[in-house]
Amino acid sequence: MNFAYVNEIVSQLLSNTFSVFCGAGASADITNSKWEDIFCETTRKFYHRKLSDDIYFLADLEKHYYNADHFYKDIVSVVSNGSGKESAHINGIINLNLNQVWTTNFDTHIEETIYRKYRVRPTVIKDSKDLFSVSLNGPYIVYKLNGSVEDTSSMVLTKSDFFDYFKKQRLMFELLKRQLVLDSFLFVGYSFKDDLVLNALREIKEIFPEQGKQHYRFSVEAPSNGDTCQEQFRQYERRYFEDKYNIKTIQLQSYHEIDLYLGEIYKRFCNHNVFICGSFREIEVGLFFEL
Repeated sequence: MNFAYVNEIVSQLLSNTFSVFCGAGASADITNSKWEDIFCETTRKFYHRKLSDDIYFLADLEKHYYNADHFYKDIVSVVSNGSGKESAHINGIINLNLNQVWTTNFDTHIEETIYRKYRVRPTVIKDSKDLFSVSLNGPYIVYKLNGSVEDTSSMVLTKSDFFDYFKKQRLMFELLKRQLVLDSFLFVGYSFKDDLVLNALREIKEIFPEQGKQHYRFSVEAPSNGDTCQEQFRQYERRYFEDKYNIKTIQLQSYHEIDLYLGEIYKRFCNHNVFICGSFREIEVGLFFEL
């Protein structure tokens, strides 16, 4: 397996300028679902028939016209699927002992994994209002940009929600932009279809066209098997993400390779440090010397 860019990522991790951003695919190994799967069968049918590829618009139709009474209840039920189970992808991310994780996921798998591993309840920021009532100095912070299943009023599900986002959640968006300036991000299981991150990176690129942190994304795709058109598209797509948004693509052939890659980051990170007291995985704060 080719661990492209892994040394660059480890370097950012060693300098404490590294963050992870989780999309729906980050916990798909236990939920067995995609973003569109949280909606009802009618919405999924419209989406798969390609009558519209805007899932936020389709969700608006569902909420207002054909599933109004059970919209939130049904979604909470689907999102809660897999609760209590362990995701290999999320485990690999939390093993890196990051101070913060960013996500658009509604589920609580990240929080549950942090508590299971470190016996610490992370600070959860699911709404701009939370920034006024919680401390950001804790050892673990989970930024839930689209809200949380534990508070349905915070969830960004429909076109209306998304239009209101930059008004109601402006502080969250500005905080994300700040972190994208400070840290290199690794995007795990995130499709970029909602434009949230790309809008932030676009603004940063406009202000600092020759600067900005390098970011990385996993792209899991089967071999093209001689399909030159498909391969040509993938090459242009990779160039586009790098030129427009400073995002390098880590090409993988299976979702299992995500776990192998995250494990390689952890191994190389540990090899660069001598831990003085106890086990690196098990405690929150330790002392490191760089070799």
